[in-house]
Amino acid sequence: MGRHGLPGVPSDSIMRNALVKFYNIQGEHIYTLETPAQRPITTICWGHRDSRLFLACGTALYVVRVEHRVASLQLLCQQGIASALREERDVGKLNMPSLLCSYVTTA
Repeated sequence: MGRHGLPGVPSDSIMRNALVKFYNIQGEHIYTLETPAQRPITTICWGHRDSRLFLACGTALYVVRVEHRVASLQLLCQQGIASALREERDVGKLNMPSLLCSYVTTA
């Protein structure tokens, strides 16, 4: 795990990229997660049946979904719609059946 400044941003800026590197059992690097953070990562914890990674940076808490396989198109669409919405209540404004709207809110 490490952190570094963003390229093109003055070094006195508060925002930094926190790097979390994942390795397999053989010690081979398999993935690097970049998380913009104002403070260094202080805690990392697996949770929720090994499907969530919790990162604490000062008073901020980041929740990362971890997939153990290639994500389905349905999951990718769910996350794309959820990230495009500004607030969770905006889901009700979508022209979709209520079951699909509730599925998007779980992203």
